Amino acid sequence: MILMAVLAAVTVPATDKIMMTAYDELCVPGRASQTVLSRADQDGWQSSGPGKPKDFDPSADRFEVVGTATLKLSARATSARDERFVTCGISAATAQPDLASDVQAMLGFAPALNFGTSANFFALRENDRWLDGSKLTGKEFAAAKATGKFYSLLTLSHEGGASVLSFQALPMARAKGASAP
Repeated sequence: MILMAVLAAVTVPATDKIMMTAYDELCVPGRASQTVLSRADQDGWQSSGPGKPKDFDPSADRFEVVGTATLKLSARATSARDERFVTCGISAATAQPDLASDVQAMLGFAPALNFGTSANFFALRENDRWLDGSKLTGKEFAAAKATGKFYSLLTLSHEGGASVLSFQALPMARAKGASAP
């Protein structure tokens, strides 16, 4: 029995690695929120059923049970004033202390703000690559935001759960074809 538990632990990747793989595959920059959800449906993520996380909205969320972890995908687009905000994220109900370092490895640069249990990365997406956006001037930031290239990626890990979530702000003129990070 103990040997089986050890083998299961060795063969199943850590939840933070599974979260990052899911984020990287589903929260693709330039993909509309409904496209993210459709892709998740095709990949076997669920919109209902046993194991569904609390605070679950089937119009914007999906879930997947992986080993002992339940992952929740959230993809949303909302409007406020003259901007459209597009979010996409993966969360789990257990702490993932390595999540910020996993995001740092994916992006290739350190967070702009790191508070231990949470981190915020400012990123530009150009030519299918992530670039550090933490040192942009005000003018460069405005230009990146106006063209939909600026993202804020947040990580949070505490005893109640963990999340990696990206935000993209788009001007309303571009928002008609709004895309998800």
